[in-house]
Amino acid sequence: MVLISGYFESFLKDIVSEYIAKLNALNKPLASIPYEMRMKNFTGGSEALTLAAKLDKKQKSTSKSDDLVRRLASISNPTSYELVWEAFADTKSNPGPDIVKNILKGVDAEHSWEEINKLVTKHGDLNLFLTAFIEIRNACAHTGRHSNPPTGQMLAEYVEKFKLLSECIDVLLGIRLETFYKAIP
Repeated sequence: MVLISGYFESFLKDIVSEYIAKLNALNKPLASIPYEMRMKNFTGGSEALTLAAKLDKKQKSTSKSDDLVRRLASISNPTSYELVWEAFADTKSNPGPDIVKNILKGVDAEHSWEEINKLVTKHGDLNLFLTAFIEIRNACAHTGRHSNPPTGQMLAEYVEKFKLLSECIDVLLGIRLETFYKAIP
C-alpha cells in the first residue's frame, strides 16, 4: 500500500515537473501565464526553498537552494523565466483527493478533478477511493500493520485505478498545455 502510494506520488511530481518544463519551453510572455499560477510559483516556491534549505543544511551544501533561488528570480525576466515545478507538486506525502485537486488547480487545470471523476465512473467515486486508500496507506506506514490486509485482487484493483487515474491526469495536462501553446504569442 505504501509503495503504491509512493509510486503515485512520484508520478504526480514527475508529470508536474514535465508539464512546467514544457510550459517554460514555450517562451510565452509571463503575462500569458494565469495570475494564480504566477502567485503559486512564489508561494509554493518559497515552501520548496524552505525544504531545500533544510536538506542543504544536512548536506552542508547550498546547491538545492541556489538552484531554486535562481529559478524563482528568473521571473523578473518576462520572456525567459523558469517557473519552479516544485511549487506546483507538493503532495504532502499523502496524495489524497484534496492534494490531487490542489495540484491540478495550481497548474491551472482547476476543474480537471471533476472531469476525471466523470471519465472513470466505472471505478466509482475517486474522492472516496483515494480517501480510503490513503487511510489504509497511513495505517500501514505508521503502524506497520493493517487489521485487514488487502488481498491480491484488491491490490490489482488499486493498481488499475491508479493507472487509469494517472492516464487521465496525463491527458488533461496535455490538453491544458495545448491551450497554452495556442494562446497569445
